Amino acid sequence: MSEQQNGPEKVQVKIPAEVAKIMSKWGGHNVRLAAARGALPMSGPNLVTVLFIFYHGENEELKEESLGTFKTLPAKILLSALSNLELHPSIIDLIVRIRYRDSVVMAAALAHPMIGLRSLRFLAGHSSGDVLIFCRTMISCSAKRRCCERR
Repeated sequence: MSEQQNGPEKVQVKIPAEVAKIMSKWGGHNVRLAAARGALPMSGPNLVTVLFIFYHGENEELKEESLGTFKTLPAKILLSALSNLELHPSIIDLIVRIRYRDSVVMAAALAHPMIGLRSLRFLAGHSSGDVLIFCRTMISCSAKRRCCERR
């Protein structure tokens, strides 16, 4: 479980070649806009990486389109992204914050080894039942582990 999610610090995300091509000047605004709408064929992990970058970018149109796409992406695409064990904790956190009501997606997010405390705290505050219990347990275990590491 990752603990590196405190505040609005800059995040460095590994960008696959397919994503870099879209982000480059080669792509142009229309290609980037199509990517923000989820209209370009790419893998789930690459798509959520593109959407994450656009969501945190300066272009308001791409930001709005990427948020709309995140909200409506089929669960199977998000599950594909969450099956990538190297998915950045900040990307997982964005998925959690946007799709926390989707129990299937949240089960995969909670099982991801890179889920951060920030995501768990968010879910603990916005969930109930088994998800809430699981989040509290994970947060408690993390706190105990940090305490033991200091000794």
